[in-house]
Amino acid sequence: MPRSAADLGRKRPAVAAARARDARIYRRLAAWARCRAYRRVTQHTVHRWVTDGLLPRAIRVPIGFGKTTTALDAGTGRQLLTLCEYRYTDGLGRKELLGAQLWLDRFAVPVRHVRDAARREFLDNRGQATSDDVALSFLIARQRPVIDAMLGLGYDARADAVDAIVGATLEGAPPSDVAVDAFAAVTGLTRTEVRERFGELPALNRVSLTDLLDLPDAEFEAARDRFERFAANVTPDQHRSGRKRARVRLGWFLSAFLIGPIADVPGVKPDQR
Repeated sequence: MPRSAADLGRKRPAVAAARARDARIYRRLAAWARCRAYRRVTQHTVHRWVTDGLLPRAIRVPIGFGKTTTALDAGTGRQLLTLCEYRYTDGLGRKELLGAQLWLDRFAVPVRHVRDAARREFLDNRGQATSDDVALSFLIARQRPVIDAMLGLGYDARADAVDAIVGATLEGAPPSDVAVDAFAAVTGLTRTEVRERFGELPALNRVSLTDLLDLPDAEFEAARDRFERFAANVTPDQHRSGRKRARVRLGWFLSAFLIGPIADVPGVKPDQR
């Protein structure tokens, strides 16, 4: 029998029950966060974070005889508290930057948040790289932490190596003999191989970040591995502003894209991995 318009407008009992179960989970998660001093978290906050992909969705788990129960991923609580810290302690407001930080922490969030955050932070409305010194320094891996992460070299040699990255990516200049020797020393590559790696670097100008961000997800995941090893060798960022810290961290991740084609991890020889 055809269903009437009134019937079509009604929620089916199973759908209504599922939504009610989800609502209970959101309320419990919100209460749990409030008990840990994040008083601004509500059921609707949690629901929005789930919808935005910042928290995992509840899943239906069979319990036998055609029945199911609702369960959360084991890491949901830790992810929620980390998200609260970024949102309320560090003051990050945009979901893209929140998601990028969670993704760098290896929580289950879509990689699109990293792309969207980088576009918003480092590109202007016309899709061009912003002209401020902070953004450009991120794009060309010019920060001192990048130099400090290159273990086994004196400061001058590390500075020469990073200057070579700057010249190659910003101007297309070939690396100097000093820079080639520096990279060869920390990678175990021959001088010829180092020069070949430099030739593979993406040319970073004010518009090419878009191409970098369009790489496949697998490239992002490989860069995250390099970023983690790179970040382990630098002093944690001390900026008082949470947003500044988040932006610096995102910039470090983009630097991993640049350094990777030359030396998988600066300062780590292949036999040390």
